[in-house]
Amino acid sequence: MEFIEWLEGSTLGVVEEREFRCVPDSLLTFLTAKETVEEVSQVFGPVFKNMVARYALEFEVEKLGCEKPEGVETFEEVSDFIAKNLDKYPNGFCALIYGMLKAERLLQGGTGAGARSAAIDAIRNVIKKSGLLDEIVGSTKDPYEAMLKAGEIYEKLNVESPIKVRKLADGSVEVMTLDCPYTDACTLAVKEGIRRVIGNVECVELILDWATVEIVTEKKYDYSLEHYDPPKCSGKLFKL
Repeated sequence: MEFIEWLEGSTLGVVEEREFRCVPDSLLTFLTAKETVEEVSQVFGPVFKNMVARYALEFEVEKLGCEKPEGVETFEEVSDFIAKNLDKYPNGFCALIYGMLKAERLLQGGTGAGARSAAIDAIRNVIKKSGLLDEIVGSTKDPYEAMLKAGEIYEKLNVESPIKVRKLADGSVEVMTLDCPYTDACTLAVKEGIRRVIGNVECVELILDWATVEIVTEKKYDYSLEHYDPPKCSGKLFKL
């Protein structure tokens, strides 16, 4: 089914909706991805960053269409290489995201619960440390309101993805990516069989939204990817 056909037929039970049309800043998104790697490495150790560096570099040179640069091996060296080439490949943050997804899978022997827990905890910590959401933490228990409040903050700083957020009658929240910036990392990971424990595709955007809603509402949530057709996908955030 084409995305637009699915979108037009998916309005049943929609109470309210809001669109965010921001284009995320490449450098800020890259720095967030880098900090997330640092956080996850505290769980898996130095080997994690080494693996991320290897896979991220392979990803980046493929996107740039160049040879692997000499003397670029460590995580910091690879990160610097990606940052210096953001003008040529603005979505260089996808290299780090792909590297994380692949490293976690290999370290866990598959996308196990440990890897998934490490990733969500890392992203939650990165957002908390940034202080971006401090003023709205605990301000609402409604996940839709939490998404709107956070979205307005993210949008002003150019760190929000272009998404549509819907409040559904069953209390869950539907998130639709309108032009997902993480598509390059996502599609390659899927091609290589990197999936969630239950077999579904991992979704970077939904993981970010999941962490955001948990921080603001101070409640536990999870997500499910309902429609996979990058760069336009859709999923739900629901309370546990």
